[in-house]
Amino acid sequence: METNLANHRVHVEALIARRLRPFAFAVVLSLSTACDRSAPVSDAAAEQEVNYLRAKKLYEQQDFPTAAEFYKKTLSVNPDFAKAHLELGLLSDDKLGDPIAAIYHYRRYLELRPDSEKRKLVEDFIERRRTFAARYTQELAKLGWLIPPAEPESCRHNFQSYMARLKKDAPISRDTLMQQLLDRGVSTRRGIMASHREAPYRDSPGSLELRETDAATDECIILPLFHQLKEEEQEFVLDSIREIGCTSGH
Repeated sequence: METNLANHRVHVEALIARRLRPFAFAVVLSLSTACDRSAPVSDAAAEQEVNYLRAKKLYEQQDFPTAAEFYKKTLSVNPDFAKAHLELGLLSDDKLGDPIAAIYHYRRYLELRPDSEKRKLVEDFIERRRTFAARYTQELAKLGWLIPPAEPESCRHNFQSYMARLKKDAPISRDTLMQQLLDRGVSTRRGIMASHREAPYRDSPGSLELRETDAATDECIILPLFHQLKEEEQEFVLDSIREIGCTSGH
């Protein structure tokens, strides 16, 4: 009887071992992969990575959107590659008009290279945005029908973009303001794009009434703001807004 029980126990243990072997292998492989991912990569090695080299080549060919995609692939392999963050930040800012991505990559660069000789250059990119934002805020507040963004004393806005809001009694609608600015050569964007009002969801059954979201969607506008913006260009934007307000009866 004891021999039978012992044999049965050996059989069960062998069966369990066979069943668990694939899972044990998967755990070991997962841990090994995680360790490989966390291993630091030198800048010299990162600069020879195939996606990075491809990104540089595409930039030289002025295929900026595709270059950005290869920079992203580079950073997915090596997320701490500071040089790629800086170059993608500059590309996003200078060539793609994507200030949100630019600010993110600038900040990642500063986190990874706090003592870099380029630190002041990158900080100046960010500070220049704040200077232009302060100018917008000062002048728009004088108009009486555009609400500039608020910046609490305890916070510091990096102004990835500059969004203002038309008051309810504004002399012109947001869309008309955008069109008249465009007619003068000033490109702007809608500040809020509510998904429930976009084509795929607009007629969905059971959609809710979102009054505040709808109001913000209709009233917010993003004005031009980028670190290469010139003072005279910003003044032209402000003069255009003032003129549109005056001719619209305000």
